[in-house]
Amino acid sequence: MARPKKTADQSATVSVSLRIDPRIKYGIDLAARIQKRTVTGVVEWAVERALADVQLPKSVIAEHDGSDAPTDLASNLDDRLWSSNEGVRLVLLAYRYPSLLSYEETRIWETIKLSPPLWRRLPRSAEGCSPWENAKLSVIADKWPAIIDIVESRKDVAAITHADLDLPLDPEMLAQLNSIIDDSIDQALGKGIYSRESLKVVEQKIESMMTKLREQKSRLYADVERMGKQEEPDQD
Repeated sequence: MARPKKTADQSATVSVSLRIDPRIKYGIDLAARIQKRTVTGVVEWAVERALADVQLPKSVIAEHDGSDAPTDLASNLDDRLWSSNEGVRLVLLAYRYPSLLSYEETRIWETIKLSPPLWRRLPRSAEGCSPWENAKLSVIADKWPAIIDIVESRKDVAAITHADLDLPLDPEMLAQLNSIIDDSIDQALGKGIYSRESLKVVEQKIESMMTKLREQKSRLYADVERMGKQEEPDQD
């Protein structure tokens, strides 16, 4: 059986089409002969050297690295900015150098920051967006195509929910929902507020949590049913 073709992220190399001055092309050919490299090898070698001369912009997060930390692009590429997954790459870049994001990347990043399924704790500051300490990189990588589709289908930036990504609510999220509802009830009772408006707010929060619980229950039942069908022996 033929193997599926690799995607750009999975391939060891990618193809790049360039239009350059004939004089430069001739120089590359000569350099390849002198260095006993391929033309591709010469271009990669030259680009690597050029990247070392490119200085990254200042950023709040990068300043935490210390004064001795390298600031050139080449030094930061492998250790801090590169990933074979496009979604993880965007998070790494957005965390350290948000000024380098394109308009579309900014929309995606703003959506990611608002979306509880993509974080252990919803970030409230730039420091809270740490890819290593807070972001759920495995979820972002796995659900990246769905994230892109959702962002492109919306005019405005809005949070992505667990239901949007077909993800169950984790125990920590359920505990947070319970805590929000308990706090709301305590505040209303503590202040002696018994108006219809205050009770309606509490009721809405409870209904929101119950809706999420019902969605999770439905997904769990569907998963159990699907697993049961997979385990059934084939009937010849």
